Amino acid sequence: MNTFYSAIKASARQLALLLPLILFSFLVLAGEHHHDTHTSIHRAVVVEPTRAAMQALKGSDFSYSIQVNGRKLNFELTENKQLMSLMNTNGGSGEHFLLEGKIKGIDESWVRFSRQNNQVTGAFYDGDSLYFLENLAEIESRLTSQSLEGYSAILGKKENLSVLVDIRDMDSSGTCALHNSQLTASQTYSSFVQDLKTATSSAGKEIKISLVADTEFVGSTSRATATLEMLEYLNIADGIFSNQLGVSISVEDITELSDNGDFIETDPQALLFKFRDEGTPNPGLRHLFTGKNLDGSTVGIAYVGALCNKFAVGLTQRVGSLTSIVFAHELGHNFGAPHDNQSGTACASTPSGFVMNPNAGGGGNEFSACSIEQMAPVIDANTNGFNACIIEVANTAPSITSNPNTTVIAGNSYRYDSDNTLDITGTAPFTYTLDIAPDEMTIDSNGTLVWVTNTDDVGEHPVQITVSNAVGQDTQFFEIEVETPVSDGVFINFEQSTISSHDPGQDNQGGATIGATPYELVLEGNTWKSIAFDYEITADTILEFEFSSDIEAEIQGIGFDSRSWANPQRTFSIYGFQRWGIRDVRYDGSGNKQRISIRVGDYYQGPINRLFFVHDNDRLVAGANSTYSNIRVYEEGAEAPSDPEPEEPSPSPEPSPEAINLGQLSINPLRADQNGEGTVTIVENGLGIEIVGNKWEAVSIPNKEIKPTSILEFEYKSTAQGEIHGIGIFPNDGIYSNRAFQLGGRQSWGIRDFTYTGNGDYQTFRIPVGEYFTHPSVSLVFIMDHDVRNPNGNVTFKNIVLKDN
Repeated sequence: MNTFYSAIKASARQLALLLPLILFSFLVLAGEHHHDTHTSIHRAVVVEPTRAAMQALKGSDFSYSIQVNGRKLNFELTENKQLMSLMNTNGGSGEHFLLEGKIKGIDESWVRFSRQNNQVTGAFYDGDSLYFLENLAEIESRLTSQSLEGYSAILGKKENLSVLVDIRDMDSSGTCALHNSQLTASQTYSSFVQDLKTATSSAGKEIKISLVADTEFVGSTSRATATLEMLEYLNIADGIFSNQLGVSISVEDITELSDNGDFIETDPQALLFKFRDEGTPNPGLRHLFTGKNLDGSTVGIAYVGALCNKFAVGLTQRVGSLTSIVFAHELGHNFGAPHDNQSGTACASTPSGFVMNPNAGGGGNEFSACSIEQMAPVIDANTNGFNACIIEVANTAPSITSNPNTTVIAGNSYRYDSDNTLDITGTAPFTYTLDIAPDEMTIDSNGTLVWVTNTDDVGEHPVQITVSNAVGQDTQFFEIEVETPVSDGVFINFEQSTISSHDPGQDNQGGATIGATPYELVLEGNTWKSIAFDYEITADTILEFEFSSDIEAEIQGIGFDSRSWANPQRTFSIYGFQRWGIRDVRYDGSGNKQRISIRVGDYYQGPINRLFFVHDNDRLVAGANSTYSNIRVYEEGAEAPSDPEPEEPSPSPEPSPEAINLGQLSINPLRADQNGEGTVTIVENGLGIEIVGNKWEAVSIPNKEIKPTSILEFEYKSTAQGEIHGIGIFPNDGIYSNRAFQLGGRQSWGIRDFTYTGNGDYQTFRIPVGEYFTHPSVSLVFIMDHDVRNPNGNVTFKNIVLKDN
């Protein structure tokens, strides 16, 4: 991959148009050129993930390993949470992950990967060289004859085939417009890796960036969205800046243009000027990704030494897998780095082999010592100066921000939350310790919990987790209720059912077999199946089942119909990489059984006569499978036939003389946008309140305040579940998740340290609210959130007491 970078810098870095500005003479433009015909890859090696790695690709387990030339590399990865949050709010997918980490056993390594549809691509440094892990189809046109090793064994599978390219095995004959000598990466490779080995610091500062994609870039992206593609490039560029300069790049906003407006130029300088003068506020940096074919051989251009002002802009043309390196090069100009190895610059004596070399033949992904020396005063001036936009990121103690699930059915894997991993704020790295836990529970270095329960575990299990770093620690305590499995009699018994083809045009090869029990169906191959099932779907119909899959197919789903055909409006697509069907409820991809509940009546209603199962696998992904088990269909609100007999309820305590009399107070909707359908009734002679439907009600409690020692006690019950059931103490009519205690409901929101398990009977709660927050006044908020047609969720609170401990 000698010229991987050389292709982008000799080919890609030839702009170096040092053009002084009229108004800002201290700012100059720098950029690079790209001759794609000069780009070639001399050697690439086919790699395939290990079998264990394929399993790890499922869900939120991001450990990953590859085998190449007899060498196994184990990558320890975590989500790049800052970029992931941007991805999820800008058209991202739960199946696309941006990852960062290290190679196990190599302290000086760094890794930045993207995972989509179970394929991993990106870049890593192994302490010796920079490598790119790429999809063969993306780089095949740049391979020279006989350059791909190990290809014959997998001929015809290049669509999902990964190859590894060393930056030393790329080359380019292109030259910089201001530098006539042709350079190859091998000439100065040793100096490059020497500096690379020092690039292991962590980021202590942060700058914001706005990313923009023009219509050509948006229209030609090979990713699900242009946003995902830009974030992949930033993930790698941020690795360079964070690991060597100690400055992380945080996204302020992302824009995908549907109309280019004035951004129609193909002259790079003119386009940059239009981008600079567009008028959008600059948070610190702004960068335009273009799909245009820029004039000449230019692939990037940016102002030198411009941060925190309107001139802190740059642009990058897409140039395949090297785009991230061009992007990092242009950001380097913004930070004050001139070209290395170019006469007339402060770094003229620096050899090739670094990010700021003007010739792609220089190859590298790290800044030279000279570049760092030039950037240091610019970083300092924009950290402490009048218009500073680089902020110091102080080391902070860890804080656990995630809330645990507190129930699991015996025989299933416990899931801490949606990604089964603790969310932590503070300064990494963190150490995770299980202070109290069931014998078989473990937690790994990423904060991922693993516990497979069995029938012997039925009952309550306390768990305490401590997260620590060099500054401090945080502890979370909760109890997990392992529930008795649903009785066999209510499950669909496949031994008593005839399994038929569903849509013969889709039911091709493979088939369905009964699994380990009569209540389990396993689908493999490329098949659609159904069983007879007469039922009237109503607004309250619930479909509940357990699902697992080791390897993802195209569409894996379930649904009801009265016709034997492929109908996306009737299919709940719970897994699979093809976008088809109803995708509101999704499997987490862990490979373990996941309990799934779907309110079918929210999507369609009426009589049906079949229950169907989809395992669509036209690409014949090897090993793809779907397992459905313990399926039941019932009406919400009716007594669920599967539930065990409730224990004899404990008698309710006598009302305390301190109980708040709600009948003597004014109760009103918290705010208009939360005042939906339903009823509010004062019960228990004024000592209680019942809410049915979709309402948030507030009542001001006179002469009360929340002190550090304050305790909130009450009795609570619910007989029909909505989305959020809870109680809060809000300072005004805002919505405050950090001041609301969620007691039940299908959604996760608010503080979830207290969970209702009363099965329709009253349960007493004692919440030390003063340990969570304090406030000089008290406005109680009763939450019954149920944003559906004909909401029927209900909550009842009574004997509410607010006192000091």
